[in-house]
Amino acid sequence: SSSSSSSSSSSSLRMSFPRLRSERPKSSMSSSESSSSSSSSSSSSALRPDVITYNALISACEKGKQWEKALELFGDLRERPDLAPDVITYNAVISACGNGGQWQKALELFDQLQERGLEPDLI
Repeated sequence: SSSSSSSSSSSSLRMSFPRLRSERPKSSMSSSESSSSSSSSSSSSALRPDVITYNALISACEKGKQWEKALELFGDLRERPDLAPDVITYNAVISACGNGGQWQKALELFDQLQERGLEPDLI
């Protein structure tokens, strides 16, 4: 019974990623709205994930055995000039890689964590 509920929840997680990562859903805009979407005010009102959101997504990927997606999200976060990965982010992505059999990548990420001056914790 528990395996069927976890498989249905993981499929709903996969379906929600595009909506969570989407900064401007274009399919829901009318033509008049899409023409005004190039203004600077619409880009400032776009929802953008914060570190907590990235951590939750990477953790969900780890639980769903999606280490490649976890690395992709981690890369997206690192490219954001206004955000930086924290210890929780590194824990989640290292765990995702470890669970996915990517131990070399997990070790590289652990080294990065220390190089950034972050203290590893027990989780």
